[in-house]
Amino acid sequence: MDKTQSQRIGELTPDALDALKAKTPSRIYLIEVTDGDTIHCLYLRRPDFDTLKAVSKVAKTDELESSRVLLANCRVAGSEAILQDGVLIVAAASAIGELITSAKATLKNV
Repeated sequence: MDKTQSQRIGELTPDALDALKAKTPSRIYLIEVTDGDTIHCLYLRRPDFDTLKAVSKVAKTDELESSRVLLANCRVAGSEAILQDGVLIVAAASAIGELITSAKATLKNV
């Protein structure tokens, strides 16, 4: 392997990604976690209400565990190592936070 090229763990081919999108009802998101010269790819679906409810319950007693629960329940493909390594979990959790806050609502007086 070229020293300028990173090893990509869990990355899907374009055909595999298209197949995953076809069988997954919600949008697919990719989190890339860089660890040295390795990039771990994790593909996620949007969390459903039950997942958010479970994460909220766990977060009351263990915030780090709630991140793992969220990642594990939303994962549809990609690197298993992210769910096993605490440092990788924390890095991925910071990115998945953006997913949860990506939808915006406004209130208007009509």
